[in-house]
Amino acid sequence: MNLQETDYGSILEDEDNPTAEKDHKRVRIACRKKLADEFEFLRTQASEPLSTFLDFVSHEYMISTVLELLKLASENTESTEDEFRKRLERVLKEQANPLGMLDDSTAKAITAFGTSEAEIEELYATVLVDTPVGRYFERFLAESAESGVILGGDVASRIREQSLDRFETAIRKIWMEDFRDFCSELGGETAE
Repeated sequence: MNLQETDYGSILEDEDNPTAEKDHKRVRIACRKKLADEFEFLRTQASEPLSTFLDFVSHEYMISTVLELLKLASENTESTEDEFRKRLERVLKEQANPLGMLDDSTAKAITAFGTSEAEIEELYATVLVDTPVGRYFERFLAESAESGVILGGDVASRIREQSLDRFETAIRKIWMEDFRDFCSELGGETAE
């Protein structure tokens, strides 16, 4: 009833019974999708420096998506390939914020990976190559190596050896510093 009077009212037109207890996830997903679509429209219409500013905003959500996928992949040792793919698809569909969604080809490639060490390594490399936030992960690994923190021979071991909270905090810190530097370069109210 509250959504009907807003721009989000139309997202419920196709729902059979949108007030059912089990459908709250579908309503939330539909609302987030609509917001992401409007954000993307604004992003495509924006010129510099606003377009870069909006990219930084979406990077926060993209980092969350990538971290969720990496956590899932690094913790996944006992499930079957099919179970693993279903969990990856669920993360992409239900948990990931659409503002940070990966493009379709990357998302499909991610769900094609399995649970072996080599596949986790390849997943990480694919995520780094195909996402705009890969530079934050690369910088974290480079800074860890420079500071003398030995994380292991392969990426999967690095993620497992690293405290996941520390890993996430470090990645977000690198992103936030880049965002702050960008805003400072703009000056004025944005820098403040």
